[in-house]
Amino acid sequence: MNTGRISRYEHEELRTLASGSMLTTYVAVGTAMENALIKYRIVNETDANLTISFDGVTDHDRIPANTAYIDDAALESGGSSRLAKGTTIYVKYDLGAGPTTGDVFVTAIYNKYL
Repeated sequence: MNTGRISRYEHEELRTLASGSMLTTYVAVGTAMENALIKYRIVNETDANLTISFDGVTDHDRIPANTAYIDDAALESGGSSRLAKGTTIYVKYDLGAGPTTGDVFVTAIYNKYL
């Protein structure tokens, strides 16, 4: 979306959740987003398959062990879509032993208008 204003990509602080803090119920990966995001990346460096949620209740997607999920909302929508400010990303593992090593990381990118 061309607003006629100049902007640049900015990053929010990296959010991390250690494998030892994960449960079979949703746990937040850091804090809520401070900005509306144009792109985000979730990296699952654990040894377990994880389910992600954007409301802490509903299963929205799965991230296999040792993989990443990238969403470029602005690119896919021609620049008009964003992940809403205030969104929190949650993860959980399925029944069983759960992850024994690794962390989950969320990288958040937004437009800062100059």
